[in-house]
Amino acid sequence: MLFNSFSFLVFFSLVVVLFFSIPFRFRNIFLLLASYFFYMLWKPEYAILLAFSTISSYYTAILIFRKTDAEKRKYLVACISLNLLILFFFKYFNFFNSNVRTLFTLLHIDYKIPDILAVILPVGISFYTFETISYVLDIYYERREPENKLSTYALYISFFPKLLAGPIEKSTGLLVQLNQETSFKQDRIIEGLRRMLWGFFKKVVIADRLSVLIDPVYAHPSNYSGGYILFCCYLFAFQIYCDFSGYTDIAIGASKILGYDIVENFNQPYISKNVGEFWRRWHLSLSNWLRDYLFTPIIFKRKDWGNSALVYATFITFVLCGLWHGARWTFVIFGLLQGIVISFELVSKKWRKGWSEKLPSWIYDNGSWIITFHFVVLSFVFFRADNTTIAFEIINRIGHIGFNSNYLLEFSKFGIFSLIILLSSIFFLLFVERKFTPTLSKFNQLIRGNYLFSFITLTLVIVLGYFHPQIFIYFNF
Repeated sequence: MLFNSFSFLVFFSLVVVLFFSIPFRFRNIFLLLASYFFYMLWKPEYAILLAFSTISSYYTAILIFRKTDAEKRKYLVACISLNLLILFFFKYFNFFNSNVRTLFTLLHIDYKIPDILAVILPVGISFYTFETISYVLDIYYERREPENKLSTYALYISFFPKLLAGPIEKSTGLLVQLNQETSFKQDRIIEGLRRMLWGFFKKVVIADRLSVLIDPVYAHPSNYSGGYILFCCYLFAFQIYCDFSGYTDIAIGASKILGYDIVENFNQPYISKNVGEFWRRWHLSLSNWLRDYLFTPIIFKRKDWGNSALVYATFITFVLCGLWHGARWTFVIFGLLQGIVISFELVSKKWRKGWSEKLPSWIYDNGSWIITFHFVVLSFVFFRADNTTIAFEIINRIGHIGFNSNYLLEFSKFGIFSLIILLSSIFFLLFVERKFTPTLSKFNQLIRGNYLFSFITLTLVIVLGYFHPQIFIYFNF
């Protein structure tokens, strides 16, 4: 059931009505059942994996809390290993197996282990696996005590607004709220609906329409000129942002209506002046998870290495960040590119500071922004391409841009009027988010009090929306 579908609107409306109609003591159980029903509509048998991951981490956390220090680590390692093994099997086994087969073939060694063709990636497994791991680690490091009720913990893991594509919630956030009584509040309902509406605008007006333009280019780049491909690469930066942040807006709005606040996931990433800043603005819940549970522990363990520890931890973190997105070499390259550039930013901090003092601030700041944005656009080529062959073909064709009389013909295939609508929608998006979200509180004030803004957004969704439901891109991760 996609957020951008009529069936979800019916489902969510029923959930809200019933949620506020029943006594508080039954609400978590009701939301848990609704969340599993929502998840099972994708593929019922994968709810078993979700339940197993939930139950195993719940009881392991209790054992860790009760055991001595010497025993705690054994249970921690066992639980994390088990959850990562499940993730590896369903998400990475075929990738790993095919690469081992290729290596053995080059070495003229017979390799008979087949790929598991029947395995289909369970939706949301990367997100809820990280949540179960972080919960167990929080108990291990005594950041909180174990949750008393299995049903409440199970709801924290499976809460349907954020289950399929995040944000990745920490137990110190949503899980605490699930133990607090919520009530029907008109201002929260209105604010939540407006936040959902903004998410629908991003998804159906911009992201889904852009997919019509971009998907054919990445499927058959040889059919298009370098200039047109470059234009689509710029547009993909807005497609992926609107698609993913649109999902997050809908998830935040839906949660708010039910009385819960989940974490923000984006904060104007394309105004970043360096790649490190970009990752402090893009997919914040993943960035924060990697910082707290991977990067920081590596730094602490290798603190005697000095600045080399920063570079080492950065590389490990971003290679794994790339792999987290999917089992393809393109994602590995994507992660490597981030790690290389951020490592350079770390070791060149003093040098760059010297240049910032020599140059006028507007030159340095705008130059930094231009370089950062174009690096992000380039790295997204590997993020979007299905394989390295397509990625390098796209880069090669961009590198041979020249005057081509077919440019206008290529654009006309999509439709000049449709293109104008798309670009106008993107400018509207940039205007709203640049003007009202230097801090997210200003945007919240905008959607709470400005009925004209809501009316304009609703009109744009109805008139310009692309109502052929497209799956959210991050459902693939």
